[in-house]
Amino acid sequence: MEKEKELELKKLEIEKAKVYEGILRTLVFTILTLGAGIGTVLYRLYSSKELDSLIISILSTFVIVFSITALWIYLRIHKILKEV
Repeated sequence: MEKEKELELKKLEIEKAKVYEGILRTLVFTILTLGAGIGTVLYRLYSSKELDSLIISILSTFVIVFSITALWIYLRIHKILKEV
């Protein structure tokens, strides 16, 4: 009886982690797509030589920081799944 309860709790933890993973994946794609769209609009609006490098560096920094954060969260979710 005790083992069945532990097994059910582990199954619930796995399902919870899978839901978090799906939400994270959706958010990553949404935010990166939104960032690319806004970046394109800004690039087209302010396409002077001085602002090109500034806009590209800001958008690149945003994408790198967001990608590293998303990867870190993704790896933590998989660590939880392996522990269970």
